[in-house]
Amino acid sequence: VYEWGQLSGGNTKLAILNTDGTGWRQLTMNVPIIGGGTGFGSEQHPAWAPDGLRLAFDATELDMEAGRFVNRLYIFHFDNPATDENEEQIEPITSGETWDCWPSWSPDGGRLVYVERRGERGTLDSSTDLRIMDMRYGTVVQLTTDGDAVIESSPDWSPDPGKPFIVFEGASADELPENPRELDVYDSDIYVINVDTSEAFLLWDTDDRAMLPRWSPDARFIFFTVHTWDNRWQVMLYDTTTGSVYQVPSDYRYNFAYDWRLP
Repeated sequence: VYEWGQLSGGNTKLAILNTDGTGWRQLTMNVPIIGGGTGFGSEQHPAWAPDGLRLAFDATELDMEAGRFVNRLYIFHFDNPATDENEEQIEPITSGETWDCWPSWSPDGGRLVYVERRGERGTLDSSTDLRIMDMRYGTVVQLTTDGDAVIESSPDWSPDPGKPFIVFEGASADELPENPRELDVYDSDIYVINVDTSEAFLLWDTDDRAMLPRWSPDARFIFFTVHTWDNRWQVMLYDTTTGSVYQVPSDYRYNFAYDWRLP
């Protein structure tokens, strides 16, 4: 599954295809949205559940009653029968009262971590934190409570049930641009937080951008992308057993790693 869109349009959609390039189809079509009307704006950050039957993602919509854009989380159920407009397969799991994005599943598929943003950044009621939703009961607990001291993004849950950790990118609110884009350069670091204790620690400290941390399938390594002094983007590997950090060799200027799967 991946995001796609036209350069002139600005919005992205989710599509799926087989590994041999066949069977392409768009997942979301004319879905009823908040306040009437149909169709999403941008759809992004798809995350497969471990059972392969559910896909979490977030989507931007226009709340026609409130007259504002919202971003909320959805689940696409592949085990439900498809209809012409996919209505039975797509389930909203957050209300749109907050800006919710970046979902990631727990190893057993029973919980979902995501980023929740409240209020306008820079105001007294502004906060950006990680929250965890229990997918069975729909209950939500707050994992980080630092408000805007650290702007969390791109969390990823360890695939090892014996290691209850989530890795994420954290940026200073003072360093973050007003409307940050994916490849903007600003000061951000890599953090790891214990799901059971909510204790977080700094994994990679830099005066530049460190982004998109992801676990290896065996939970030994954490890989992420950094912006370097010579204006290049390089992929780094952190070995959790030794604390060593390695740079993935490359002669190219732009190098990004989004996922890691065993053959």
